[in-house]
Amino acid sequence: VPITTLQTAIVSMAQNKESFIQLRNRFVRTLSVYTICGYILGIGDRHLDNYLVDVSSAQCIGIDFGAAFGYGLNLPVPELMPCRLTRQFMNLMHPLNTSQHFRNYMTYTMQALCHRKDALLNIMNVFIKEPSLDWKDLAQRTFNKANTKELMKQFESSSSSEHDSASLSSYSSSSQQSTLNTQAQQEMLWYPKHKIYIAKLKLNQYSSTFVMLEEIHSTTHFTATYKRPMVQLIQGFDSNALRKRYTQNKCKSIQDQIDCLMDHAQDEHIWSITWQGWSSWL
Repeated sequence: VPITTLQTAIVSMAQNKESFIQLRNRFVRTLSVYTICGYILGIGDRHLDNYLVDVSSAQCIGIDFGAAFGYGLNLPVPELMPCRLTRQFMNLMHPLNTSQHFRNYMTYTMQALCHRKDALLNIMNVFIKEPSLDWKDLAQRTFNKANTKELMKQFESSSSSEHDSASLSSYSSSSQQSTLNTQAQQEMLWYPKHKIYIAKLKLNQYSSTFVMLEEIHSTTHFTATYKRPMVQLIQGFDSNALRKRYTQNKCKSIQDQIDCLMDHAQDEHIWSITWQGWSSWL
């Protein structure tokens, strides 16, 4: 498949050269905003059927948000990429440098979201107070295979560490509840608390590599025999992978965070072992 197939489609939508430039820039801008918002919310299953394009304006529109909050990482074939930045997207502005345009727009979007992170996290706390039935089911199914006990201790401990989730709502059982009910609810709430904790890390400039390694703790892959090669792929199989230059878990700037994210998302080693329906070659 030619790497300029998407670019050719945008050209066919344009009436002249000037309109093509406008359509192309609008597509890159809207895709960048959607990519960062989807990354914060952990939206996976981003195969091309889940992208729509407005043929009149070239705006990119995402659909099907069922695999949110890192659900893709818990699939039988885990999605080890933080977002979709495959060849068709990254060659849209060929022969110009598409990566630099994506980087700029993604940086602006992340800066805006980080500026209002407290409001975003307060909204997300609803999932802790009233977790969905899907999350309750996942909490029960992954309880024995995930790093549950350690996570429960983490959320019950004090907020002295920067990585702690103390700013999130914590659950405290009433004295009237039985010990059995209290334990059952705690075993249910660890899952939504950890998902919001992951979103908090992203909004606090932690690298996508560190975030994904933390996220494995709440999946069934935590106790899998293949966890070690998973970690190697996430960290970067190549010794010269750009994200390996960032030795600190927390990036010094949002620009560094975006650079790490883009390198992670474009790792061909990860593409090569991704579920075929994701169409990583496009």
